[in-house]
Amino acid sequence: MRKLYQTWPILQTPSAKSDPVTESLKQSGIDQTVSVISAEQARLAFPLPWSHYVRLMSVKKKHARTFYEGEAIRGGWSVRQLERQINSQFYERTALSKNKAAMLTKGQKAKPGDLVTTAEEIKDPYVLEFLDLKDEYSESDLEESLSLV
Repeated sequence: MRKLYQTWPILQTPSAKSDPVTESLKQSGIDQTVSVISAEQARLAFPLPWSHYVRLMSVKKKHARTFYEGEAIRGGWSVRQLERQINSQFYERTALSKNKAAMLTKGQKAKPGDLVTTAEEIKDPYVLEFLDLKDEYSESDLEESLSLV
């Protein structure tokens, strides 16, 4: 989460800066350090799913990261498609291309390997090591451990 904030800082919104609660805190000497944004503002600031941002954080160059983010939004890329485009250096290839529009149009098309089956879509591993369960456990043991957390 720290790296996400460092990569995409959430700036203080003008409405939050002029908020009466914020102003009264400032007058009393309490400085508000955390930006307060609504769920709608967060949705607009981060239109892609979390897994896309996890992958985008590995892109070192800011311009390339911004390019991939914009193209993923515009083209409706899946995480697999985004991964493939980053690995194939789509940003660099587009920058070097003489016909950038054709490259961008071609890049929007999904490849057969990008498609995710329904089974793969719902298959999501969970790491539950914090529950201290043994290698083999029953569903009731899992439910009980989760209810204690």
